[in-house]
Amino acid sequence: MRVKIQILLIIALIFFNFVLILRHVKILKFVSSLDMDEARMILEENSISGEILPGDVLNLFKNEKAKYFLILVFRAGDCPACLDFIVPLLTYWGDSLNVNIFGLYADNDTIRMKRITWLYKIKFRVFSDPDIVNTLSLKRTPCVLFVTGRGAVVYSYFPDYLKPDRGKKFFLKVSAILRGNNLSGQN
Repeated sequence: MRVKIQILLIIALIFFNFVLILRHVKILKFVSSLDMDEARMILEENSISGEILPGDVLNLFKNEKAKYFLILVFRAGDCPACLDFIVPLLTYWGDSLNVNIFGLYADNDTIRMKRITWLYKIKFRVFSDPDIVNTLSLKRTPCVLFVTGRGAVVYSYFPDYLKPDRGKKFFLKVSAILRGNNLSGQN
């Protein structure tokens, strides 16, 4: 009986690892299909939002000396598929572009924040700010913000797992800015 359970557990682990590998390969294919000419074309669009993060949010990042940040704004009740889609991509973008990533949870409930962080395997630091959605007039969340070190929102992106091209365009814009100016997120 124990042998059968152990065999079933081993098979389940192998299957789980296989699914994780497929997911990772899918993300790598998505990112490797990017074309820098397309990035230059996208940058010609006038899509800079220009909003400034509030001072209390900037104080959360005051010890960071980066020129740029990626910030994920999310709250309880957000589209689970969207968070499943964007969290691994954000982690990959942060690593490949050498940009700091943070999360802003739009609520005061730290227990729920920790639960969501654990559920979606969010590896970057997450802060709580219940007013961020109203302050930035966000119509929906989750939202990814590309922000300068001084708090100006350069680009915003609303993840949609049904429209991955939007994420590709956002990544192209961000990477073109960082690589075009020979900048990275770090000093």
